Amino acid sequence: MSVDTLKPRIIVETIEKLNQRIKERFPESGLNKVCGQLSLIAKNMEDRADWIGKPVM
Repeated sequence: MSVDTLKPRIIVETIEKLNQRIKERFPESGLNKVCGQLSLIAKNMEDRADWIGKPVM
């Protein structure tokens, strides 16, 4: 694995941490809602990356 490879699990974890921090500080903000949506997108991306990475039989 090269240094410049993205790791979906790390991306999802980082977005979830950011989402939690925003939720604690700005619970009613639009930024909170946007980050929540970004978290869902990242989780879907992680699942899709796993699926794409599987060999075709």
